[in-house]
Amino acid sequence: MSMQHDQLFQRIEEKREQAGLTPRALSMQATGKPDAIRDMKRRGNAPSVTTLTRIAEVLGTTTDWLLGKTDSPVQPISEVGFREAPASFRGPAADGIPLVGTAWCDDLAVEGEEGQPYTVERILLEVDHTVRMVYRPPALW
Repeated sequence: MSMQHDQLFQRIEEKREQAGLTPRALSMQATGKPDAIRDMKRRGNAPSVTTLTRIAEVLGTTTDWLLGKTDSPVQPISEVGFREAPASFRGPAADGIPLVGTAWCDDLAVEGEEGQPYTVERILLEVDHTVRMVYRPPALW
């Protein structure tokens, strides 16, 4: 067996123990077969991409960590959010998504009725002005 293969199954075993799962329970959750992971290890086979991804999900880690490509077993948290598109949204044009609106914000000094000064925060937003076209980030494709 290769060093990568040994490291993969060593890391799977480490996270499995931390998760409090039996080898059989991990195999069932990840593959639906009770001895799949044990058989892969014994035969020297690497799991498929789908199986490896599922093992990482069950163990709460990343495939990169299991494969030894990173030292951090922590799953990164995405800053990308998803939400329903408005009903009027027809999808991006071939040349991108319009980035609309120009805005500025500042304080405006205003004199009150008795002559006392007030500071008012003001904002101007022009939503009908297309500033430029942007492309959808790959995480949202």
